[in-house]
Amino acid sequence: MCCGRWTECAASSGDSSSVQHLLADSFREELLITPLDTEHLHLQFKFTITTPRRAHYGHVDLFPKSVADVMEKHALEELHLVLTQGLYRHRQWGYAAEAWAPTGAQVYAWFSPDDTSTPFSSAASQHSVDQRWKGLTNSLAGLFCATLNDVTNAKSISPVWQFRPQGLTRAGSVNNSLVRYSTLPRENVCTENLTPWKKLLPCGEQSGLARLLNAIKLLSSHYFSLALNVRPVCNNDNRKSCAVEEQLLQATFTATAVIQPGSVQDFNKLHWSLKDIFEVELERGCPLADQSLIYVDQGLPGSPMQEMALQPFPSFTMALPENNHRLAVYDLANSTTFNGPKFTLSGKSPSTVQPGLHEPLLTTHRFVAGYGQHKGAIKCRLENHDPTSALRVQYLEVLPWFLRVYLHTLRLSVPILRSHFRPARDRIAPHHIELLFDIPSASSIEFAVEFDLTLLKWTEYPPDAHRGFDVPPAVVAVMLKSPEQCSHVTMMPGFDSCFLRLYTEALLVNLPTPDFSMPYNVICMTCTVLALAFGPIHAYTSKSLVVGEKESAQRPLVKLKNKVKALIAKWKARRTRVAVPDSTSSAEQDSSPTS
Repeated sequence: MCCGRWTECAASSGDSSSVQHLLADSFREELLITPLDTEHLHLQFKFTITTPRRAHYGHVDLFPKSVADVMEKHALEELHLVLTQGLYRHRQWGYAAEAWAPTGAQVYAWFSPDDTSTPFSSAASQHSVDQRWKGLTNSLAGLFCATLNDVTNAKSISPVWQFRPQGLTRAGSVNNSLVRYSTLPRENVCTENLTPWKKLLPCGEQSGLARLLNAIKLLSSHYFSLALNVRPVCNNDNRKSCAVEEQLLQATFTATAVIQPGSVQDFNKLHWSLKDIFEVELERGCPLADQSLIYVDQGLPGSPMQEMALQPFPSFTMALPENNHRLAVYDLANSTTFNGPKFTLSGKSPSTVQPGLHEPLLTTHRFVAGYGQHKGAIKCRLENHDPTSALRVQYLEVLPWFLRVYLHTLRLSVPILRSHFRPARDRIAPHHIELLFDIPSASSIEFAVEFDLTLLKWTEYPPDAHRGFDVPPAVVAVMLKSPEQCSHVTMMPGFDSCFLRLYTEALLVNLPTPDFSMPYNVICMTCTVLALAFGPIHAYTSKSLVVGEKESAQRPLVKLKNKVKALIAKWKARRTRVAVPDSTSSAEQDSSPTS
């Protein structure tokens, strides 16, 4: 991969006439393709929309109106949201690009102070931020069809040293009381999240690079994430302060995927094409975009990736000044880029990069120790692979309130330079631990803290309680000194080093769980007893008793015989009534006088 400033490099190499006036909205779309050492492809789609910053966004041109309304309604300075499926394996794939995030959902935001003229310290303002944070998560839940409404104060913290503002800052606004951070490790990413995300783009999925966002292909990849980052910037992104009329609100939509093309041949050759990966062909770039560019990372000079055969031939190539990576650039706005009615990009590498050439300098591994349902421990192993220099690390750990953490059990083999610990409050706030320490060169350290498990109320257990309870991943931040070490990381403007943020694995902890079958058995037995008792009681209280003649108990054959006799007797009686009138009439004739 390459650094996050490919946009600036391409802008300096491209035509300056495509840059719009500051007062108009602008939009650019980019795709970065990076072959990995493990015969995978790292794909990063980046859609950047800017609009003039103002107090009220009554009308916008290209900027998504729903995002502008969220920023205005909740008085936000910055908003960062990432939805991720899978775990990014930095040991095999190297460091990720900008939108690397933990499994599940991650959201953090910086809020504007209530009164910008005074320092932010009042309890009323703190309550206002909590209310705005709750409203923000509910708005994002509806906007992206995610369960972000599950974010509560019991899952949120205010980081002290991490997650600093990435855009313009005002006086009095850089205060950790104004930031909220939370993660949901169990959040699943699906097409219900991707569809509204694509609808926020100016061209949607009708044209441009967004046509390649095939939901089936992306969601079946090894790693997939959707990100939205909104921040205030200057017209020149390198500046940290500018006049109000030069300030812009920038929304960056990022989709990242690690895909195995499925056409690896001869065990050391990687063949790929956009048509085979996404089953879609590009007809043109988005007509509303100022730039529609595709980058193919060819690695460092002398790398085997420099020999990759690309079809068609790129519009131009350039070298990144930070890490000397070479990029092949395709300009979709240029008609000569298309090798036919549709754009089909393919690549064939003669050999893959030998493993270990770009081994990450810092790796992490986090796991749960202990056994039983009473005590346990969380351990995190950090390894510094740099043979010459130490690494200064900021470590952030957020543990749920149902883990009774004991700070005196904190064990670290190196001195702690700075620490912050805020204990949890039951059902109100989680444990918040932040540490600053140095990892010596070519060594590894292990961080451990013990805890007791808690028996929850029976209504607080989820339906799948035996699956376990999620523990959010830890966050490790470090500054890498050499630009060559930052081949997969965003370069921070104005620094000779690059900032790297790693996320450990999310964990599952088994809490003491009651036998939920007993309540089920009790419920079934109670319902059965009630049903059996209800029938007779209802019959006795709702029916009237009628006294009737009691029929003698007779056999069916006897009953049938009696019925036949009754029928015969009835038939005989009827014949007798018919015969009597006939005999009477004959007697009258005999007694009459003869004439």
